[in-house]
Amino acid sequence: GDGENPDNGLIENNLIYNERTRDTSNSVTLIDAVNANNWVVKGNIITDFSKGSGNQISYGAFFKGNGENNIFDGNLIMCEWLHRGGVRLGLSFGGGGTDDEYCNNYDCSTEHSNGIIKNNIVMNCTTDVGIYLNRSANTLIHNNLIYNTTGIDVRFPTSSATIYNNIIDGRIKDRDGGSHKETNNITERSSDRIDTVAHKIYKAPNIGDFSISNPDPIKGKGKKLNKITADICGFLQSGDTNYIGPFAANTDNNCNEQFKFISQFLN
Repeated sequence: GDGENPDNGLIENNLIYNERTRDTSNSVTLIDAVNANNWVVKGNIITDFSKGSGNQISYGAFFKGNGENNIFDGNLIMCEWLHRGGVRLGLSFGGGGTDDEYCNNYDCSTEHSNGIIKNNIVMNCTTDVGIYLNRSANTLIHNNLIYNTTGIDVRFPTSSATIYNNIIDGRIKDRDGGSHKETNNITERSSDRIDTVAHKIYKAPNIGDFSISNPDPIKGKGKKLNKITADICGFLQSGDTNYIGPFAANTDNNCNEQFKFISQFLN
């Protein structure tokens, strides 16, 4: 209200969810940040966000309002876990758009700039995409697992993205003038989600078991990051890391135990 931005925030290691569909036409996006800069959203579980009225479209988390330099890193996003219904999208820069009065410099022609989406698992967005870019410029998307969704949308002329080292059950689609560059991704472009690329790599992702059963498609097959980085488990990897997906391709060194609790709800 006083013209100052809530910049430089950190949201880390939380479980954020709704036990049931919200009976409202207002936003139920669980992390909804407008005109905010330099935030990190890391290591959270975000799930079950459903709007029962209005357009019934909801998101797990987004930044919009002409913000910049925000990061989603190492989160588990489950559009559907405890309940189903509505249209649920996982992570977004731009979301459903912003009124000019709420955007930085009253300009919403670009909803977000220089965002990063890395090392996340986005799953069970059964009616829409796992990642949605709406007027999001110069976005970097790498080393994510996007499972049981329709993929990634890059929408409108001000949207641009570099996309690499991802495992995607779905497709990457430019819409309404959006553009992207992609390399070293594993994608599943068919409509059959039963025998997906994720199932060919992980033991049982449908019940939360992300044990790497077949490392051959991902180990050494990614674009080199050329710096010390951490996977979704927080394990530091040396320079010249070049695996695909959020887990380092080493079956003896992943944090699958941290995710196994999901199986009791997905079985």
